[in-house]
Amino acid sequence: MLKSGVGITEAMALTKRTGRGRLKLMAQEIDRGLKRGESLARTMRGAPWAFPPLHGALVEAAEQTGHLPQAFDQLATQEREALKTARKFAAHMAYPLVVLLAFCFLLPIPQLVLSGGGAYAGQVLVQLTRVFTGLLLAWPIVRGLSWGFGRIIARAPGSLERAVFPGRRALFFEVLANALQSGLPITVALQLARHGWRSRDNINRLDEAATRLHQGESLSAVMASFVASGDQVILESGERSGTLQEAFQELADTYRSKAETQRKVGFILAAVFVALILLLVVASQAAFSLQDAIMPSGEQMEMLNRELKGTGLKLF
Repeated sequence: MLKSGVGITEAMALTKRTGRGRLKLMAQEIDRGLKRGESLARTMRGAPWAFPPLHGALVEAAEQTGHLPQAFDQLATQEREALKTARKFAAHMAYPLVVLLAFCFLLPIPQLVLSGGGAYAGQVLVQLTRVFTGLLLAWPIVRGLSWGFGRIIARAPGSLERAVFPGRRALFFEVLANALQSGLPITVALQLARHGWRSRDNINRLDEAATRLHQGESLSAVMASFVASGDQVILESGERSGTLQEAFQELADTYRSKAETQRKVGFILAAVFVALILLLVVASQAAFSLQDAIMPSGEQMEMLNRELKGTGLKLF
C-alpha cells in the first residue's frame, strides 16, 4: 500500500478494519501509537509481543532514510522464510503423530476380539487420553527448554551463538546489505544489525566495532574478531573495491544456505527422535493391551478358583 502512495496511518486504519486475528491486533496497536503522535518504530518497540527488536530497528532506520516500503519488503521476506520453515517442521512431525494415533485404534484390537466393542472403545479412549496428555505435558517442557537455552546463549561466548545459528549470521549480513542499499552509513548499519543477536558478547563486540569505525579504522580490521577468516577476506575485498554491499549479500547467501542445510539435518534428527519415542510408547502400549486381553479380571479369577476348588488347584 505504501508503494501505491497510501500513507502509513491510512494503511493501518484499513488493515484494522479488514484484518483478522493477530494481524488486526497488530494494526490496532500501531494505529493507537500513531494517533498518540509516536513514530512507527517507537510504536513497534512498545509491542514486543508482536514485533521483534530487529523489526523496530529496521523501521527506525527506514523512517530516517525514507525507505519504509523497502524495509517492509525485507520484513515480509523474512516472515515468509520463517513461515516456510515452520510449515516444513510441521510436515516432518505430522507423519509420526498420525502413526501414533493410528496405533491408538490398532493396539486394543485384542480387546475387540475377546471382550467386544464396549471394551475396545474404552481402551481406544484410554490410549487417546494418554497420547493427548503426553502432548500437553510435552509443550511446556519444550517451551521451558527453549527459554533456558536462550538464557544460556545470552550469557555464553559470542562464538557459540555464531557457530550454532548460521541463520542469524545470514540475517546479520543481510541487514547490513539492505542498510547500505538504503543509504545508511556503515556505523549506523552495525548498530541496526546488532539487534539480531542474543549473546551479550556479540552485541558488545558490535558496539566496539562501531566505535572503532568512528575512530577511522577499516571495517575488515574492526570485524576481525567477529567474522571468520574467509569472511574477513571477502569484506576486505569489498571494502577496497567499493562493493561492500555485494560482499555483505554474498555472505548472507552463503550462511542462508548453511542454515537451510542445518534445518534439514535438524528435521531429520527430530523425526528420528520422535520415531524412537513412538516406538517405545507403542511397544509399552502393546504389552499393556495384550496383558489386559489375556489376563482374566478379578471376578473371572474368583469364578475359576471356585470351579477348581474341588480339584485342589488354585489360581494365584
